[in-house]
Amino acid sequence: IPRPLSQEISNIRNLRKMSQKDLANRLNIPKEFIPLLENGKAIYDGKTKVIINKIQNVFGVKFKNK
Repeated sequence: IPRPLSQEISNIRNLRKMSQKDLANRLNIPKEFIPLLENGKAIYDGKTKVIINKIQNVFGVKFKNK
């Protein structure tokens, strides 16, 4: 995924003081996937876009670099 988007995800999670594990649990996804998202190593496909939309809903934000 684009680096600016991965940084946005990481920043909002840290601002809300949520761990990677907590976010993964909230989204019902494997906890190993959050570091991939935040490091920009996740493949930017349909499934990833759905997860990014769920993250936006959890935090009530819209990412600029989507």
